[in-house]
Amino acid sequence: MRRLILAFVLAGLATETFAADPPAIPTLRGSDAVVPAVSPAIPIAGPAYPDWSGVYVGVQAGQSTASMDFANGTSTLIHFILRNTVIENQVAGWTTLGQGDTVGRSYGGFIGYNTNWDEVVLGVEANYNKLSASQSASDALSRVINNSPDAPLGHTYAYDVSVSSSSAVHITDLLTLRARAGWAAGQFLLPYAFAGLAVGRADVTRSASVSGTLTDDFFVNTPFPDGLGGVVVVPVSKTVTSFLVLPGPQGESFKGVFAYGYTAGLGVDVALMRSLFLRAEWEWIQFAPIKDTRVHINTARVAVGFKF
Repeated sequence: MRRLILAFVLAGLATETFAADPPAIPTLRGSDAVVPAVSPAIPIAGPAYPDWSGVYVGVQAGQSTASMDFANGTSTLIHFILRNTVIENQVAGWTTLGQGDTVGRSYGGFIGYNTNWDEVVLGVEANYNKLSASQSASDALSRVINNSPDAPLGHTYAYDVSVSSSSAVHITDLLTLRARAGWAAGQFLLPYAFAGLAVGRADVTRSASVSGTLTDDFFVNTPFPDGLGGVVVVPVSKTVTSFLVLPGPQGESFKGVFAYGYTAGLGVDVALMRSLFLRAEWEWIQFAPIKDTRVHINTARVAVGFKF
């Protein structure tokens, strides 16, 4: 009896197992068609794009090369010295000073916001850097200006003019407001380009002085005895030289002058973790003339950022 009961139990277990997981061997079922087993559908995943969206912040450091062109760095001072004179426009346009480059280290931080559009990443960013870049120039130039238009008929004016100038600019702060566009290249890289507005702060010191002489060449009808008891009038050349009467040297000094311009550049963000990334970039800034001095800045920098 025990054997019989055990046989029924085993047969029941075998039946349940068969029903739950029938063998893959096809069986004959009379006129029923054989229905092949259908595997469950496997969902096909769409393209996966790395998520660069959201707010991010970071710190950075770099090296900046500031190019300063002082060619017209004191032109407004020279205009003031020669105001209301016939040689004002001619002399104030002289290229008195040269240009030079200076290299300085910069450091700062940034905050921005990105949006993802599949592989395209668009965003805005505010970027600040503390910088110490100084350059100066000093020189003197002399020229002779002939035939001034104010010379009376029969007179020839020659102005022998000397200009001495000096100028110095020290850049202290840089702020850029950028629009960014990037392309998610794989899971880790985000190469990008940016353009926007730039604001700088600088200390400026400059001075100028102008001196010279005016030489007047003309003919004077001079009577001479003709030896026969009469007089002969003969034109005689004369030259008169006098010093120019001008205001003294002019100078001025400004602290924290604001300069405005534009910025553009290229870079790449490299994701280390979901919220941590490294950055390398190059930036160009062009300012409108800062107190008559043209300034542009090239910067190469590295940064580390955190994405929320």
